[in-house]
Amino acid sequence: MESLASWSAVLIFGPTAIWLVILYLLARTVYTWPRLIAKGWRRTTLLMNLVQPLAISTFSTLLALWVYGRLGGVIPLPGLDWSALWPAAVATILFVLFGLVLIIPVLYGNNWALQSLNQEVYISPADALRLVVFAQGFNTATLPFAILAAGLYAVHGVGIYLFFMAGGLLVNFLAYRFSQSLNQQQQRALELSLLEQLGRDMLAAPPNLATLPDLLEQYAPRLTSGAAIAVWLDYQDFLYQYRSKALTDLAEAQATLAQRLAEKPELSHVWLAEKEERRPLLLPVLGENGRLQGGIYTVLNEERASSLSALQALASQLGAAVHRAIAYEQLISSEKMARELEIAGKIQASFLPTERPNLPGWEIAVTLIPARQTSGDFYDFVELGNGRVGLIVADVADKGTGAALYMALSRTLIRTYALQFPDEPERALQAANERILADTQSDQFVTVFYGVLDRNTGCLTYANAGHNPGLIVGEQVQELGNTGIPLGMFPGMSWRQAQTQLAPGQLLLLYTDGIPEATNNAYEEFGDERLQQISTTHAGQPATAVQTALVDAVQAFAGNAPQSDDITLLLVKRTIVD
Repeated sequence: MESLASWSAVLIFGPTAIWLVILYLLARTVYTWPRLIAKGWRRTTLLMNLVQPLAISTFSTLLALWVYGRLGGVIPLPGLDWSALWPAAVATILFVLFGLVLIIPVLYGNNWALQSLNQEVYISPADALRLVVFAQGFNTATLPFAILAAGLYAVHGVGIYLFFMAGGLLVNFLAYRFSQSLNQQQQRALELSLLEQLGRDMLAAPPNLATLPDLLEQYAPRLTSGAAIAVWLDYQDFLYQYRSKALTDLAEAQATLAQRLAEKPELSHVWLAEKEERRPLLLPVLGENGRLQGGIYTVLNEERASSLSALQALASQLGAAVHRAIAYEQLISSEKMARELEIAGKIQASFLPTERPNLPGWEIAVTLIPARQTSGDFYDFVELGNGRVGLIVADVADKGTGAALYMALSRTLIRTYALQFPDEPERALQAANERILADTQSDQFVTVFYGVLDRNTGCLTYANAGHNPGLIVGEQVQELGNTGIPLGMFPGMSWRQAQTQLAPGQLLLLYTDGIPEATNNAYEEFGDERLQQISTTHAGQPATAVQTALVDAVQAFAGNAPQSDDITLLLVKRTIVD
C-alpha cells in the first residue's frame, strides 16, 4: 500500500511527492521508536533503519523521474492512452531496479559491520538478499496499479482517485487479516504436530531422561520459533538452554515459581512483564501431587502469544517424563511395583481435565472410579470455539499399566485431531486411528464416544467407535449407537457421524461398561435396563444428583464384591430454552 500511494503521488505531483514519503517514514519511526527501544534496539540501528530507506527511495525515485522526463513523460500523468502509459511503465521498472541496485551494497555493508563488531547475525547475506528480492517483487506487483491510479486522477479527478485508493486499502487490510489468520492456523498445526512427535519420542526414549537434552534440542526451538528458551528440572539437576543467555538467574526463577504456586496452586504460567511487547514467561513443570519439579523460561512477543498453550503442553509432557523417570528408579529399587503403580495412577489422573467447561444454560457432572491404581478409562473436554465443546469418553480394552500408557497416547492423539477437525468427529477418529496403529505395536484397542456439542443450539454431532451407546434421557430414552469399530484394530477404516438434538430438560449420559457390567457376589450384572431405569427416574433432577444416584445404585448392587472394571460417567443436561 505504501508503494501504491507513493508512486501514484510521484506520477501526479512529481518530485514534490517525495516529501510525503519522508513524512511517512518519520511518522512511522516516531511511532515505533519507544517500543523498539524497550525491546533493546540501539538508537543508531533505528536511525539507520530510517536513513537507509529514505535515501534509497529518494535516489531511486529521482533517477526514475529523470528517465521518465527524457522519454517524454510529463507531470502529472496526462491520461491512460498508450503515449502516456509507456514512459510511465519504463520509469516504474527502472524505479524497482534502481532500488535493488542501491539496497544490495547497503545490505552487505550492514552484515559486514555486524560481523566486525562481533554481533550475532541470525540471517545470512544470501537469505537477506532473497528476502529483499521477494519483498520488491510484491512492490512491483502493486506499481502498475499506481500508474492506473495516477491516470484515473488525470481523467476523472481526485474523487475517483481517492475511491480507488480506499478500495486498495480495503483489499490490503483484508489480505493482511486473512494472511494473519492463515499463519496462526499453520503455526497451531505445526505446534500440534511437534508436540505429538515429541510425545512419541519421549515414550520411546529410555525412562531415565538420558535422551531428553537431544529431544529438547530438536523440538524446543521449533516450538518457540527460535526464541530463547530454558528448561530446568530438579530431577538430576537437569538444565537445558537454547541461546546461552536464555536464563541468567535460575535460583530467582525457581523462587518466583514456588512463591506464585504457593499463592495459587492451580497456576499454569507466570508473565514476568505485563505491558512489554516481548514478555518473559515462566511455566511450572509439576510432578506428583502438584509438586514443583522444574520450569520453562522463554520470551514471547505479541505475534507468538498464541503459543502459550503449546508451551503448557510441553510443560505437561516434561512433568510426565519426570514422573516416568522417578517411577523407573522406584521400579528397580526395593519398593518396586506397588509404588510405581501408585505414581502411575497419579500421573494418569493428572491427564484428566481439572475443570469442567463453563457452559451457561448447561449442567455437567463427571466421575471416574478406577478398579486398580491405573485406569484404561478416560474422559476429556475439548474447547473448540464458537460455543462448541468436544465430549470424549473412552475405554481401553485392558487393565493395568499397559492400558494406562495406551490410554495416555490415545487421549493425546484424539485431542490433537479433535482440535484439527473441530466440526468432523469422524475425521478426528479416523486420523487418531491411523496414528495409533502407526505408533504402537500393541494388540490393544480403545472404544470411544466423541461428540461435539453446540451449547447455543443444543445440536450434538457424534461418532461412536464401538463404545457403549450414549443415552439421551427425557420422557423417553434415545440410544446413540455405534457408527464404527473401536480404534487401534485395523488401518484404513472410516467412521460415520450422526447428529441429534438435546431439548431443554433432556440429559445426555455417556458411560463405560464398568456400570452395566458391574457384578455382585452372585455374578449377576447390573445391566443396561437398571441403568436406563434409574436415569429416567432421576432425569428431572440436576446432573450431579443423577450421577450420585447412579453411582450409589451400582455400589449398592455390587455390595462387597470387588470392582472388576473402571467406572466412568459423564452427564450433560440442558437447562434453558433456545
